[in-house]
Amino acid sequence: MIVYSGAVWGEAHPNDLSRCVDDDDFHEKLQAVLLNQREATKPGGFYGTIIGDWRRNGRYTSYQAEALARMPRDELAAVIIKAQHNEMSSFKSYGRMKLPMISHEYILLWSRPRHIMSALSTLSNMAREQAQRVRSTWKAIVRTVLVGLGGKAPLKDIYDAIAKNAPAEKLASNTTWQAKVRQCLQLSSDFTWLERGVWALAA
Repeated sequence: MIVYSGAVWGEAHPNDLSRCVDDDDFHEKLQAVLLNQREATKPGGFYGTIIGDWRRNGRYTSYQAEALARMPRDELAAVIIKAQHNEMSSFKSYGRMKLPMISHEYILLWSRPRHIMSALSTLSNMAREQAQRVRSTWKAIVRTVLVGLGGKAPLKDIYDAIAKNAPAEKLASNTTWQAKVRQCLQLSSDFTWLERGVWALAA
């Protein structure tokens, strides 16, 4: 939102997060910053950040939501919403707006456990949490498709509907997505097998 290093004088610093090339770059580096804070925090202490969201070119980016999703969920201590004062947008004139201006930011706080796990154990737990989110997302996609197909459908029709309607980036990032669909159908109590190759929403 505001460019810091190299904006007026001096050179851009490689560790300046305002110089990230895009949102994905920023999300990754912010996670690294928060994990560094975590390592420097005494057991039982707090670490965190103050951050706002951003709307540009009709796209809303929730940086706080991404930060929450990337950090240990069982260490989250507080999310405090505060008024944002002297933001740059307040000095600009905008045309007709469909939605209110962003005039708040978030204070995100995590608490480091008193029992310190190794960095490898922490990362392993975070990886499991991320994997669970992915599984939940795929289950939601399969459920939505089955609802659209009338509550039951042959597996081929489920594949076709997902290929046509699911987010392209999700399919591109998972070349074995059809196996993921079968796994969701077989392991989730939300779905039931009717006959060979035919699945339905559980009653």
